Amino acid sequence: KILLIPKIIETYKGQFEISVEKNLIYFLKYCFSKSTIEVAFDKKKRSDLNLVIFSGGNTIKKFSSMEKDKLRDNLDKFYYKKFYKKLPIIGICHGAQYLANKQGSKFIKCSNHTSPHDIFLDKLIYKKKKLSKIKSHHNYKLLRIKNFEVSSLAYDKSIESFYNRKSRVAGMIWHPERQKNINEQKKIMLKHYEIINSGIQSRIKAK
Repeated sequence: KILLIPKIIETYKGQFEISVEKNLIYFLKYCFSKSTIEVAFDKKKRSDLNLVIFSGGNTIKKFSSMEKDKLRDNLDKFYYKKFYKKLPIIGICHGAQYLANKQGSKFIKCSNHTSPHDIFLDKLIYKKKKLSKIKSHHNYKLLRIKNFEVSSLAYDKSIESFYNRKSRVAGMIWHPERQKNINEQKKIMLKHYEIINSGIQSRIKAK
């Protein structure tokens, strides 16, 4: 069972809505075919979960004072505190930046990561070293992250994905559900999940 933390959008002034991309639901079902997905539209106790996904779509509070991002931060904060080190957590785009920021990471504003660019995967973990023409949707790139292993870098050496076996946290700062190479994205998602779910040290075989 997957708990999905949604993005918060402001459709009209003062009208806030929760939102989950259809492609993200399809992608998660493609990766975890037997899973059920619950959207966390409020802050309440939940049990019998196997994975928590912090989705993309907002700007972390560190870089925004907009009300929609404050509302999202409250939701993220609640579930981070509840499940950190207890369940596997994977962040996507905003979700990854939120998780990285909790560890005292360094970001810098950028303008070139919304265009297609190459990502270089950790060849010790992934069979394929280079993943080409990934389109990200963030305006801040991650330069340094504490307490995590880096699993991929962008062409400019900024961090694109990471994981920590002990804290059971991983993040990808792009949107895997929006990419054309969906089979490769599935492998990357499953590998990160298996690392933080089992804590194994050896190389993980692709599914």
